[in-house]
Amino acid sequence: MVMLNLGGPRCEQEVSGYLVRMFSDRTFIGMPPGLGPIVGKLRAKAKTQQYAAIGYSPLERWSNLQGLEMTKLLNSALPQHAPFQHYLAFRYSEPFATDAVTSALKAGAERLILFTQYPHYSCASTGNSLRDAIDAVPSANRRQVSMIHRWPTHPSYVAAWRQIVLEHLEKFPDQGKEVPVVFSAHSLPSSVVWAGDMYPYEIGSTVNAVMAGLPNPYSLMWQSKVGLQTWLQPSTQKGLLTMAKQGVKQALLVPIAFTSDHIETLYELDREVLPEAKAAGMSGLIRCAAPNAHPAFLQALADVVISHIQAPTPPLHHCTHCRFPSECAKLTLVPTSFPS
Repeated sequence: MVMLNLGGPRCEQEVSGYLVRMFSDRTFIGMPPGLGPIVGKLRAKAKTQQYAAIGYSPLERWSNLQGLEMTKLLNSALPQHAPFQHYLAFRYSEPFATDAVTSALKAGAERLILFTQYPHYSCASTGNSLRDAIDAVPSANRRQVSMIHRWPTHPSYVAAWRQIVLEHLEKFPDQGKEVPVVFSAHSLPSSVVWAGDMYPYEIGSTVNAVMAGLPNPYSLMWQSKVGLQTWLQPSTQKGLLTMAKQGVKQALLVPIAFTSDHIETLYELDREVLPEAKAAGMSGLIRCAAPNAHPAFLQALADVVISHIQAPTPPLHHCTHCRFPSECAKLTLVPTSFPS
């Protein structure tokens, strides 16, 4: 099981390299050639302070915990395919996809499932990570490989988020039956969406599924904008301030696009967005935890894999106006069906 994700610096020495790799990736943020490394280095000092404030990125720790618990559940549910083993494959920090694939094959893996930990597909995140992993698989081993590229409305995933939301709503008076639920997702440049990327629609599908039948009003906002391009709106920061001006005193903030708490939640939301919104009058604003090691989410991870093994994952969607067709063509090299 190769678990694909963005990654994050584990210490001060890794921050600059992480940022340079991220901003140099034109298929991710799309900066002009040569500008990415400069931007990454310029942002390193401020970002190092932010990462230091949260004890650096916990993504590797959470991912390993999730992988261990998921494989335990899989070994129990599918003994005919056991033993399952997880390997982390990060895009911009160690361990990289090459490390994960090489380790799995050296350990004698008979099957490789490339399992994106971005539930909502975007060519800028999921596509990049999948291409990394595909490039790392020797041609002689390609028949052993399949991929799970999206799972925004898998019943177990939706059920896990719904349980997490309901548990947090219980912290409000009257169990929060009328408390607004504000979903916050990592934003994307509008140019990526205009090319046909389905990410915002998949985020919306999860939000609607989680809230189906609940009485609470809800909305979707976007965070983590970088650079001068137009990104998806409204921003979480401005959206909450608007709600405060309208007299809204309490709300539940749900980081719907994230499977683990990391800098976007632990620093951006907790140390920047929430204090500003509370100072503006939203004294009853509570931030919902990411799934992390919630038992329902760990079961959801296993259930997504079980569904993939028992039936083909839906075909991969390609952007209508693909920005990097030669790169995205690599995704057709790996099937979405589990090899028999």
